[in-house]
Amino acid sequence: MKYILTLIFALSTVQLHSADSCCAVTPATTAAPIYSDTSLFHLQASFLNTDGEKVTLSDYQGKPFILAMFYATCPTVCPRLIQDVLKMEDLLTASEQAQLPVILVSFDPETDSPEKLTAFAKSWEMDTPRWQLWSGNAKDARTLAAGLGIRYRKTPDGEISHSAPITLINAQGEIALQLAGPGVDNTALMQQIKTQLAAGAK
Repeated sequence: MKYILTLIFALSTVQLHSADSCCAVTPATTAAPIYSDTSLFHLQASFLNTDGEKVTLSDYQGKPFILAMFYATCPTVCPRLIQDVLKMEDLLTASEQAQLPVILVSFDPETDSPEKLTAFAKSWEMDTPRWQLWSGNAKDARTLAAGLGIRYRKTPDGEISHSAPITLINAQGEIALQLAGPGVDNTALMQQIKTQLAAGAK
């Protein structure tokens, strides 16, 4: 009996010493980000940027950004879309512009290689790397288009018929506001951009 009591006391002392030790370390835990069901950060789609690096929308978590889809050889709608985004940026201060990434994702990954998109960005004198041009594969392009409510199809003449919304994505990956396309009044979108940027600066 004396032996048993001594053993119990010894084990209790070891446990107490371990818990109270100055050297005891609590393992760090990092909580995974929690996004809403409507967050585009859930999309299982990845792309290549103009440097050939793998990228995803969730790389931009924590900040608002402009998102649109296009293709480099588009003769009509896409140039107007890009012009509209550039005009929107003119309504922002230099500081606001610096905080707002612009991501353009290609409908035509078979043609729009990273090298071709690099040349396209230079031809437009885009503010890279803040302006990002991405390409990938047909499946991931379709996945993103579905998430943005965009429809597109190739026509017999080799062009791509598509809708062309300009979308503001918030810091959680949700659609904050979307313009139907080029030429649409952007007043509400500009107000939302400034609101999102102001919230992120706090």
